[in-house]
Amino acid sequence: EDESTQGPEGKETFIHSMRRLAKPGVRAVADLLLSRLPENPHILDIGGGPGTYAEAFTEGGAKVTVLDVPEAIELMKEHLAAAGVFAVRGDFNEGLPEGPFDAAYLGSVSHIYGPEENQALIQRVAESLAPGGLIAIRDFIRGVSKGAALFAVNMLVNTESGDTYTEVEYRGWLNAAGFDEIEVLPIPGRDTYFILARKPA
Repeated sequence: EDESTQGPEGKETFIHSMRRLAKPGVRAVADLLLSRLPENPHILDIGGGPGTYAEAFTEGGAKVTVLDVPEAIELMKEHLAAAGVFAVRGDFNEGLPEGPFDAAYLGSVSHIYGPEENQALIQRVAESLAPGGLIAIRDFIRGVSKGAALFAVNMLVNTESGDTYTEVEYRGWLNAAGFDEIEVLPIPGRDTYFILARKPA
């Protein structure tokens, strides 16, 4: 395992580099999501500890709850509080904060896990959304994103069950959890895509 991400200093470096890497495309992602939501929506940002997207959603008028592991929240709590973001410590593979939320944003989360975990998480999201609520998954799509195959190898090496997935796989998980109105949208300037779907009203 890479020594540099071990210990508090390594984790802090990792989170700050995640924030820096995310910056350029953040506005495009936030605008795309907010354009599909009611005014002043309540958004659950799953695994959003670095706070980059949560801050952009808040600037766009959303009320945001970030759920992430305790270490990530601990490191970023001042940033999150200053941005007016509500932070919850927890493991999204075990449960989600009490909703209902107008939207759930899963940015670069799916590729860390295997199909079973992704299916279970999408099902949990369905239960935490208000009727008509939106799930917004942002990730590589196998067979579409140029870097997806190479990234899948990275996940194979660095995670227990991570991978990149095809549009068909995402659609299958979403349909199984009862979502409809599935849309797949490119994100300007990015190799990742938005996979959006609605919980029936």
